[in-house]
Amino acid sequence: GTTQSTGTLTVRRPTLSLAVCASRMDGDDTYLEILSTLAALSSVVVYSSPLGAALHTFREQRSPPLASALPHAAMLLSCSIWLLYGAASGELALARTTALGVALAALYLTALGVYGSEYQSRSAQFGGLGVTCCVLVIYQFIGHSKDLLGVTACVATGVMVLAPLAKLRSVLARQSAAALPAPFLLANGVSQCAWFIYGLANGDWLLRWANGAGSVVAVGQCCLLLVDRCVWRPARARRVFDEVDEGAVRLAEQVSAATTAAAAVAVARSPKRTLTTSSSFFKSALKSSPAPKGPAPVPLRGKKKRHRPVDIV
Repeated sequence: GTTQSTGTLTVRRPTLSLAVCASRMDGDDTYLEILSTLAALSSVVVYSSPLGAALHTFREQRSPPLASALPHAAMLLSCSIWLLYGAASGELALARTTALGVALAALYLTALGVYGSEYQSRSAQFGGLGVTCCVLVIYQFIGHSKDLLGVTACVATGVMVLAPLAKLRSVLARQSAAALPAPFLLANGVSQCAWFIYGLANGDWLLRWANGAGSVVAVGQCCLLLVDRCVWRPARARRVFDEVDEGAVRLAEQVSAATTAAAAVAVARSPKRTLTTSSSFFKSALKSSPAPKGPAPVPLRGKKKRHRPVDIV
């Protein structure tokens, strides 16, 4: 900077140009825009992870037996409230992403409600109706307050993250994570971490706390999938092979015992017939056996000599 003396007082004037300040602000805006774009893309991956199962349900007109409406209803609730928060706070990336999530969650609930079993259909219908009523009540009473919407959105995010763990008891009891939606959990973990980083950079404490807690829970769910992959699945395979070996041994013992008993009963009832049957069996086996390999026998030439009977004196 430059200094200017006025008597005994020295004044230092800053000489930082407006161009440098503008470039720094542009750099920060570009950084935040990149983070928001990455977070939005990760959320799109999360919302699109059950899309394959939904399309299969529409094509086959039958839903998977382990499908549950609770994660989709929780996603619809979370995306709806974050959509209200994004519209109130001017976060266009958040609003666009959550609008797509609302549409896809409604599609998944529709698939379960139309082609699911009786329990799945009823759960999807009540879940969609309950979420719609809840969002309307929230918009009516606290839609004007950005902070209250943010707190409610944080609670909804926690519900969405914890929804797949509704079957945690059965997962631990069976030692199998087949009931957990693995693509959704993995994509949700990446998305929670991306939005947490964006909240740190943007200074939004709601995004920071909500997605920070969601990241911890998502990492725990991914660890559960890893345990199933590395520990539970090999143990199940070993148990299956052991059961197959034991079943084969028992079956062989039962067949051997039944054959021995049947042979003993047959011999006791008719020993001569059994021996005759055995000899005829061996004769037929000899006849049906292939001829030995080698040169063909040479036929004898000429007439065969007839032996005249000899009178014994």
